[in-house]
Amino acid sequence: MSLNFETSFLCVGVRGGSKEDLPFEFARVIELPLKISLSKARNELMRVFPPEVNEIIFFPDDDCWFGKDTLANVEILISNYDFAIGVIDTNGEENSSVGFESQEAIDLETALKTAASAALFCRSESIIGYSFDEKLGLGTAIGSAEDLDLVLHLLSVHLKGVYSPNVRIGHPAKNKGMEYFPGSVAVLRKYTHIWRKAWILIIRRIIHGVFYFIQNKLKFATLFLAIRLALKRF
Repeated sequence: MSLNFETSFLCVGVRGGSKEDLPFEFARVIELPLKISLSKARNELMRVFPPEVNEIIFFPDDDCWFGKDTLANVEILISNYDFAIGVIDTNGEENSSVGFESQEAIDLETALKTAASAALFCRSESIIGYSFDEKLGLGTAIGSAEDLDLVLHLLSVHLKGVYSPNVRIGHPAKNKGMEYFPGSVAVLRKYTHIWRKAWILIIRRIIHGVFYFIQNKLKFATLFLAIRLALKRF
C-alpha cells in the first residue's frame, strides 16, 4: 500500500489473527474472526472507528497500491461531491491526476459500470449511519456487489458522486469471470422501488446472461441465481 502515513492513517482489521501478525505497526487495529464476510468486517471497522472521526472513507484491497498523490487528488474531487469513483488499473501503470475535463457525474448506469470497491472514496459525513448489507460481498451466498449497493444507497439519498478515470488504483489482474453477475442483479432489484429504470437494466443483464450461458461463459447455477434474485428482493 503506497500511502503517505505522515498525512494519513489506516484502520486495519486482522481476520483470524492479531496485530502482531502485521508487517507494519498501525495505530488503529481490530481483530476479527476468521470466518467473517467482507461486509460484516467493514461494519465492524466502522463501528470501532466511526466515520465521524475520519475525513475520507475508503476500503482498499490488501493487494492494491496507489499512485503518487492519489488521496490528495481524491480530496480535490470530493470537495464538490459526496463521493468519487476511480479506476482499477491492472497493468502496473497506475497514476493519479485531477483531469476535470474527463469527469462524469454518477447516475444509475454509470454506477453499474464503474462501482469498484477499491476505487470508491466517500466523504465521511456521506456514510454516517450507513451499514453495509451483510447479505452482499465476499463470504456470502451472493458473493459481490457491496460496492454497487453503497453507491446506489448514496444516490438514493440524493448525494452526488463523480467518476474520474484519471484516478487509478493499482491492482493485480485477476480472472474473475462472471462471478459478480448475480450481485449486480440483486442490488438493482433492491432499488427498483426508487428507479423504474433499474428494471430495464435487470432485464438487459439477464438477456446478456443467457447469451453468456449459451457461449459457455456463464454457469447455469450462476444464471439461475441471478434470475431468482431478479424475481424477488433478497
